[in-house]
Amino acid sequence: MRILGIADSINSGSAIIKDGWIDVAINEERLNRDKMCMGFPRLSIGDIDAVAVATNVLFWRPECQPYSDYFRESRGGWMREGLLSAGGVVSTIMGNSTFARNTYHTLKSVLTWGRRKNIRKILAEEFGIDAPVRFIDHHLSHAASAYFTSGFENATVITLDGAGDGKCSRVYRVRQGQFEELHDLDSYHSIGNYYSYVTHLCGFKGHKHEGKITGLAAHGEPAYLDVLKRYVDWDGKYIRNIGKCFDHSAVSKLRAELPDDFSHEDLSASVQVLLERAVSAYAEYWVKESGISNVALAGGVF
Repeated sequence: MRILGIADSINSGSAIIKDGWIDVAINEERLNRDKMCMGFPRLSIGDIDAVAVATNVLFWRPECQPYSDYFRESRGGWMREGLLSAGGVVSTIMGNSTFARNTYHTLKSVLTWGRRKNIRKILAEEFGIDAPVRFIDHHLSHAASAYFTSGFENATVITLDGAGDGKCSRVYRVRQGQFEELHDLDSYHSIGNYYSYVTHLCGFKGHKHEGKITGLAAHGEPAYLDVLKRYVDWDGKYIRNIGKCFDHSAVSKLRAELPDDFSHEDLSASVQVLLERAVSAYAEYWVKESGISNVALAGGVF
């Protein structure tokens, strides 16, 4: 059996799995020459028997678009911008409210329902593909990519990124290909997003230029570590967003706490130290809980 895997978010592309083995995989950017393009990957799709699409809940982009500046330009139309703006405002009032988070995720699910229909329509009308289409949880997709290429029979699999399907992390105990979910972390608590906020504050493109922050960190000191820890940190069991902010509201609050002439190198070093300490503690805790010392990691933070 040939299964076509599709990703239509950041770094969109496709892969073909043939009888359980990766036959071919390519990112759309390699074909259209637009770095980190996002949207439906028309150029990389081939003939198959079944389709698996990564991420359940995502705003629809009918064409693959060059990646824009996340915090300075429109990121997918008025619905997406309005939802993110509203989420940022509400988070400053309600903070880590289960009701607020569930409402946000439910509303996003409703606003993005048309994507599934559109993907099936394009596959049928443009590619003649009428094979079954299954949409796979964002983090399960990450976890599968880590586990099935790791060579481990048994492993603790940890995913961690900015956000996907309402979560920024999932943890699995995997035995001989059977996935048992041990933990998930709501995207409100994303330490990956805080890394992107710092990327933006240092003048770069959030969710694209984080590697520049990693490089700058080597040239600075963690002078602003205490500031960042007032927003997100490891609490002994979970990574927690304690800053009562999200997206644009988080960027604004962080900027207000920093001096006008803050050092980009020191801010980079601060967020790097915070991330390394928090994520190392998080991984160590869940490896102990899992009881399996083999570890497979996936997601943008890693």
